Amino acid sequence: MARTTNSDTLPYVESRYELGMLASQRVRDLNGGAEPVVDQGKDKLTVVALREISENKVVEIIMGNSLFQVFVDDELKYENLQGPLLISSNSQLELLDLNRKGQPAKYNGMFELRLYKDYESFNLINIVDMQNYLKGVVPNEMPVSFGLEALKAQAIAARNYALNANMDLNYDLVDSTAAQVYYGANSYREITDKAVDETNGIYALYNEKPIMAQYFSTSGGITDNWVDVFAQGNMPDLHPYLKSRPDFDKQKPLKSEDDVVEFYSKKDNGLDINSPKFRWSFEFDRKELEEILHTTLQQQSKAGLVEPKYDGDIKLIGLKEIKPLKRTQSGKITELLISTKEEDYVV
Repeated sequence: MARTTNSDTLPYVESRYELGMLASQRVRDLNGGAEPVVDQGKDKLTVVALREISENKVVEIIMGNSLFQVFVDDELKYENLQGPLLISSNSQLELLDLNRKGQPAKYNGMFELRLYKDYESFNLINIVDMQNYLKGVVPNEMPVSFGLEALKAQAIAARNYALNANMDLNYDLVDSTAAQVYYGANSYREITDKAVDETNGIYALYNEKPIMAQYFSTSGGITDNWVDVFAQGNMPDLHPYLKSRPDFDKQKPLKSEDDVVEFYSKKDNGLDINSPKFRWSFEFDRKELEEILHTTLQQQSKAGLVEPKYDGDIKLIGLKEIKPLKRTQSGKITELLISTKEEDYVV
């Protein structure tokens, strides 16, 4: 559950490791100063080692039976602690089993250890002020070569994103591309630090409230309405400022299948034409696609997204046609007809 200290606080940002990769994080605001919290817990993590850089002390924490044992330079200092534990430092803390930017991962702020929901492992959480959090985000989300003014815009977008994020009951952000990439102090650069500092406290607003600042690495040439991408059922348009816009005003609306095919066949009709992700494609043979659909249609049926439901009892064979029925403003498919020898399915 998110914790706050006053009515204006930011949410926590918690993150977990999975197979050694930082997978999520949390953010909070203490007494008016936003404090992102980044959980460094490995999947089933029961041991973690940190180095306090200024005094070169190594703190190792071992958990068993939901209790913590704390060693400092191999000497047992505390035992059978229930937690949560808080580790602070006058300088940076280094995680000894994690690299970021090709170096041992260093973080400002504090670390908090909290039992994971299974009570058999724990989360290692980095609590850091919002400015230092953003300094660990901006250079990972935009090339520094884009220049100071562009980086300022990125800093504001990232600040808004962190403020609005709420991905889970236990955390609000992940530190990967699923949210914002956060690599801690290893990411700090003079120009991005300056961008963050010169935009300190600045948010993009709509009706006097911070907007949900969605951004992406590569534009396909047209954005979509928020309601067409994220809304479910009859959910109202919570972000009416996020409207479909083409990269170029001269672009005509995509009203037909021919319009969509023509638009996405071109490679010069967007701002990010130099990105390797601007246009891409995959090819499948019929048998391979039938095997994929056999699995995915069962999964989507359980989510109530396939009519009629496909339970997989009869192998999906005889694929005849895949036809878009509905598209968003940008041409993304929202309703699809899959015709087979036995049945027609609408997804």
